[in-house]
Amino acid sequence: MSCVQQPRTPSEHYLAERLQDADYRRAFFASRRRITEVDLAILSIEQRRVERGWTHAELARRSGLRTEVVRRLIASDHPEVRRGMIDALDRALQDPTPHR
Repeated sequence: MSCVQQPRTPSEHYLAERLQDADYRRAFFASRRRITEVDLAILSIEQRRVERGWTHAELARRSGLRTEVVRRLIASDHPEVRRGMIDALDRALQDPTPHR
């Protein structure tokens, strides 16, 4: 019994065909890993923001980012994320200073 599902849709067939190429497969799974890491980082940031009782505006102020950037980063399914943004948000959430 196999755990691998057979492709059903044209796009699944296309992907299955492309994944036969070792270079493509390596790049595909590396990209998939990076996307998962970013998703997990954003979820962690949002969870910690909520735990602190901060608004998006407060997190933005503390991180030096614009409020709309923080909202879009957290709310979007496909945000345009730069490592510096995640680092700035993470540093802000590590600051023990209470809400001002």
